[in-house]
Amino acid sequence: MIKQDTLLLQNWLKTVVTTQGHLQHKISKAQHLHHFNENEIVSDEGKASIYARLNVYSSGYVLRLLECMSADFPVFKKFVGEEVFNSFAKAYLLYNPSTSFTLYDLGKA
Repeated sequence: MIKQDTLLLQNWLKTVVTTQGHLQHKISKAQHLHHFNENEIVSDEGKASIYARLNVYSSGYVLRLLECMSADFPVFKKFVGEEVFNSFAKAYLLYNPSTSFTLYDLGKA
Protein backbone atom coordinates (compact mmCIF):
# COMPACT_ATOMS: atom_id res chain seq x y z
CA MET A 1 0.00 0.00 0.00
CA ILE A 2 2.89 2.39 0.68
CA LYS A 3 4.08 2.09 -2.92
CA GLN A 4 0.57 2.89 -4.19
CA ASP A 5 0.28 5.90 -1.85
CA THR A 6 3.66 7.18 -3.02
CA LEU A 7 2.59 6.90 -6.64
CA LEU A 8 -0.64 8.80 -5.92
CA LEU A 9 1.29 11.59 -4.20
CA GLN A 10 3.82 11.74 -7.03
CA ASN A 11 1.03 12.07 -9.58
CA TRP A 12 -0.60 14.82 -7.53
CA LEU A 13 2.65 16.79 -7.38
CA LYS A 14 3.35 16.17 -11.07
CA THR A 15 -0.03 17.68 -11.89
CA VAL A 16 0.69 20.73 -9.74
CA VAL A 17 4.13 21.20 -11.28
CA THR A 18 3.31 20.58 -14.95
CA THR A 19 -0.16 22.09 -15.34
CA GLN A 20 -0.17 25.44 -17.10
CA GLY A 21 -1.59 28.49 -15.38
CA HIS A 22 -1.54 30.07 -11.96
CA LEU A 23 -0.74 28.05 -8.86
CA GLN A 24 -4.34 28.03 -7.61
CA HIS A 25 -5.52 26.60 -10.95
CA LYS A 26 -2.81 23.93 -10.79
CA ILE A 27 -3.80 22.94 -7.27
CA SER A 28 -7.48 22.82 -8.20
CA LYS A 29 -6.76 20.56 -11.17
CA ALA A 30 -4.64 18.24 -9.02
CA GLN A 31 -7.39 18.05 -6.41
CA HIS A 32 -10.00 17.29 -9.08
CA LEU A 33 -7.90 14.56 -10.73
CA HIS A 34 -6.37 12.92 -7.66
CA HIS A 35 -8.85 13.69 -4.85
CA PHE A 36 -6.25 15.19 -2.53
CA ASN A 37 -5.96 18.78 -1.45
CA GLU A 38 -2.80 20.65 -0.61
CA ASN A 39 -3.53 20.66 3.14
CA GLU A 40 -3.49 16.85 3.17
CA ILE A 41 -0.14 16.64 1.43
CA VAL A 42 2.07 19.62 2.18
CA SER A 43 3.22 20.42 5.69
CA ASP A 44 2.33 23.89 6.92
CA GLU A 45 5.06 23.88 9.56
CA GLY A 46 7.93 26.29 9.24
CA LYS A 47 8.26 29.76 7.79
CA ALA A 48 7.08 29.10 4.24
CA SER A 49 3.38 28.64 3.54
CA ILE A 50 1.99 25.65 1.69
CA TYR A 51 1.57 27.82 -1.41
CA ALA A 52 5.11 29.18 -1.22
CA ARG A 53 6.45 25.64 -1.00
CA LEU A 54 4.41 24.45 -3.98
CA ASN A 55 5.37 27.54 -5.94
CA VAL A 56 9.06 26.66 -5.51
CA TYR A 57 8.49 23.34 -7.29
CA SER A 58 6.22 24.77 -9.94
CA SER A 59 8.37 27.75 -10.89
CA GLY A 60 11.54 25.69 -10.54
CA TYR A 61 10.22 23.31 -13.19
CA VAL A 62 9.68 26.17 -15.65
CA LEU A 63 13.12 27.61 -14.89
CA ARG A 64 14.71 24.21 -15.53
CA LEU A 65 12.95 23.96 -18.89
CA LEU A 66 14.18 27.45 -19.80
CA GLU A 67 17.73 26.40 -18.89
CA CYS A 68 17.40 23.42 -21.23
CA MET A 69 16.12 25.62 -24.05
CA SER A 70 19.01 28.03 -23.46
CA ALA A 71 21.50 25.17 -23.68
CA ASP A 72 19.90 23.86 -26.87
CA PHE A 73 19.69 27.23 -28.63
CA PRO A 74 22.60 29.39 -27.40
CA VAL A 75 23.12 31.24 -30.69
CA PHE A 76 19.46 32.19 -30.96
CA LYS A 77 19.49 33.40 -27.34
CA LYS A 78 22.59 35.50 -27.98
CA PHE A 79 21.06 36.93 -31.16
CA VAL A 80 17.70 38.02 -29.68
CA GLY A 81 18.79 38.62 -26.08
CA GLU A 82 17.79 36.90 -22.86
CA GLU A 83 14.45 38.66 -22.32
CA VAL A 84 13.13 38.01 -25.84
CA PHE A 85 14.52 34.47 -25.80
CA ASN A 86 12.75 33.69 -22.51
CA SER A 87 9.48 35.05 -23.91
CA PHE A 88 9.84 32.89 -27.01
CA ALA A 89 10.83 29.84 -24.98
CA LYS A 90 7.90 30.22 -22.56
CA ALA A 91 5.48 30.60 -25.49
CA TYR A 92 7.02 27.55 -27.15
CA LEU A 93 6.65 25.52 -23.96
CA LEU A 94 3.05 26.64 -23.61
CA TYR A 95 2.20 25.18 -27.02
CA ASN A 96 4.69 22.30 -26.93
CA PRO A 97 4.83 21.03 -23.34
CA SER A 98 7.38 18.39 -22.50
CA THR A 99 6.00 14.88 -22.99
CA SER A 100 9.24 12.92 -23.06
CA PHE A 101 11.03 11.34 -20.14
CA THR A 102 14.18 13.11 -21.30
CA LEU A 103 14.73 16.83 -21.72
CA TYR A 104 16.87 16.18 -24.80
CA ASP A 105 13.62 16.10 -26.81
CA LEU A 106 12.32 19.40 -25.41
CA GLY A 107 13.17 21.63 -28.39
CA LYS A 108 12.41 19.01 -31.03
CA ALA A 109 9.37 20.82 -32.42
